[in-house]
Amino acid sequence: MKIHSYGALVSLALLAACADPPVEPIGDDRPTGAGDVVDADDEGSAAAEELEARRTRLLPATLAWLQRVNQQYAELSVDDLATLESVRISGDYETAELDLLAHLPALREVIIWRDGEHRAPPHPRPAPTDEDLAALVLIPRLRTLRIGGWSAPFTDAGLRSLSAHEGLGGLWLAQAQAITDEGLRHVATMPALLTLNIHYTKITDVGLAHLLESSSLESVDFGWAADSKAALRRFVAAHPEQTLIAD
Repeated sequence: MKIHSYGALVSLALLAACADPPVEPIGDDRPTGAGDVVDADDEGSAAAEELEARRTRLLPATLAWLQRVNQQYAELSVDDLATLESVRISGDYETAELDLLAHLPALREVIIWRDGEHRAPPHPRPAPTDEDLAALVLIPRLRTLRIGGWSAPFTDAGLRSLSAHEGLGGLWLAQAQAITDEGLRHVATMPALLTLNIHYTKITDVGLAHLLESSSLESVDFGWAADSKAALRRFVAAHPEQTLIAD
């Protein structure tokens, strides 16, 4: 796991053995014979077709919502939604409306961040709540989530819900003031997480220690918090078995 802090690259070579990657089940590649039952496949195909038809019906509503929450999408068409990989929400929304994101077949990244949020609190929505994070778990194609910000009200409880997402590889929590070291205990259980940003948070060396339990995490952006330098020193002192490399 690499920790980036104040421009210095800190690499922690984890000595604990990581869990072996899950073995993909080997499917049955035999050709279907005359006596084979294919009703289950037919039912699955019908369900997939119905799901696609429902998605197509809801695309106009999804487009209208996107254009409301971000003026940059004003020129988008329904056809454009088929290849839209990243969505930035910078206007007010309701938790239930996040379900519309599930109808974007190419979606990989969601950013919920109000312009100017980096300057000073407080700000109104969009600022993800714990309920929002639970809703985002229902978007299995999601790979990157950027939801930080000074006014973000989500807490450790929201991170516990989000930890159920099995495919999320990148998580940005910068400036989130309501999360604590305990929240990183939940983050460490995310099976596919590779990168984490916790700039300007209240995370300490205790939270960093929780991240050592992750079997997938490779890089952490940590710094600019009031105690980050001291926390990093305490972390290194508490884990002398780790190898520290700083540029």
